[in-house]
Amino acid sequence: MNSTASKPIPGQERSCVAAPKGMLVALLCVVCTALVAQPAGAPVHPSVVDPDGTIHVQAFEFPESSFLSGETLIALGYIRALMNEWTAAFNACPSTEGAARADMFAIRQCQADAFYGHIS
Repeated sequence: MNSTASKPIPGQERSCVAAPKGMLVALLCVVCTALVAQPAGAPVHPSVVDPDGTIHVQAFEFPESSFLSGETLIALGYIRALMNEWTAAFNACPSTEGAARADMFAIRQCQADAFYGHIS
């Protein structure tokens, strides 16, 4: 067995803060993909995430696994809080739907500020 597999890579720290940022970016990608993939005029059935991590989706509820460690539960709570902050900041931006072409730069800048302001 290779003993170097368990050693951290020099220059990369493992911390409680580094892991959630990576997971946050992944979650943001999923959320953004879901928002973009929604056809215009389609009924919106938003998923809801409870403070305890239970996800409510059309006809399904997915509680957090009982196999998760305490550290993971804390990290997931941290990510949910950041996602709520990011969603509120993103939703404060004007909608691109029906916006004039001249307004698109300002709208995209608002969205970028909302996104990058919450992951750094």
